[in-house]
Amino acid sequence: MVYRGPREAGPGATVTHGPCPLRPGRVLLAVGGLVLGALLFGLLRHHVTVDCRAGEATCTVADHGLGRDGGGRFERRALRGARVLQEFTYGKGKSKTEWGVPVLLLEGRELRLLRVTPRAAREAAERVRAFVASGEPTLHLELREPFWRGRAKNVS
Repeated sequence: MVYRGPREAGPGATVTHGPCPLRPGRVLLAVGGLVLGALLFGLLRHHVTVDCRAGEATCTVADHGLGRDGGGRFERRALRGARVLQEFTYGKGKSKTEWGVPVLLLEGRELRLLRVTPRAAREAAERVRAFVASGEPTLHLELREPFWRGRAKNVS
């Protein structure tokens, strides 16, 4: 009595030649994972730059990242200073995360920049205040979101 018959041919959608057979489902899963990884990398690389160059009457705010509007311009003489806005996000339990948002003070309005760690926000605001007070010819400010947003200071 034969308990096992001859092995049937594999699934119809496999490549049976070569050192290892490929299944289309596994190939599509791998390609989908690569696409998702690239998308997440692009989202996590969000950063904002503020440029005031010598000899130009306007300053540029560039918003870099996937799905962003690109930023804008403002008059250099309209820049009055900067301040830091504190924000908190609440997690599970009693934990909360502290964030800092540098805010440019312009004539008649405020321009909020990117949400970063409190230390980075304070340093950015100090650099803008020094730029306004000293009348330096150029300002280049670059703010990056933490790669993993949980890196900001946890406050109990």
